[in-house]
Amino acid sequence: MESIATKVGIDVSKDSLDVCVGRAGGQKRHRFANSDKGVSQLIEALGEGEYLIALEATGRYEALARHRLESAGFSVLVQNPRCVRSLAKGMGIQAKTDGIDARVLSQTAELCAKNEPRSKEREALGDLSRTIETMKKERSGHKMRLGV
Repeated sequence: MESIATKVGIDVSKDSLDVCVGRAGGQKRHRFANSDKGVSQLIEALGEGEYLIALEATGRYEALARHRLESAGFSVLVQNPRCVRSLAKGMGIQAKTDGIDARVLSQTAELCAKNEPRSKEREALGDLSRTIETMKKERSGHKMRLGV
């Protein structure tokens, strides 16, 4: 059974959020900056209503939008970009653009696996861990160059 929630797909990049809102009368597309101001504009554009929002995980560029949307009370699903691309191919969509990815996310939001969002603290720990590992690799490279 299909949900009555309006499905929203958001393709996330470093600088922008490509949004496709699937409504009964057709789809509406928007582009917002991936910044505090842009996410505030997105929340304002969505307004009141029940939404199911699916957005792509893109190297933590999605964190700001996800946290702000969840704080505003929206249901947000974070999806693996490869899975979204596979869904698009399965739907016969060969082209790949940000707008197409946003449309596929909005059309398939209910098909996406439900995920348990990570807390901000857990995300910060993950970032710290990745930073430490990167520094270890750089240190090893420097030691090899110096012959130490």
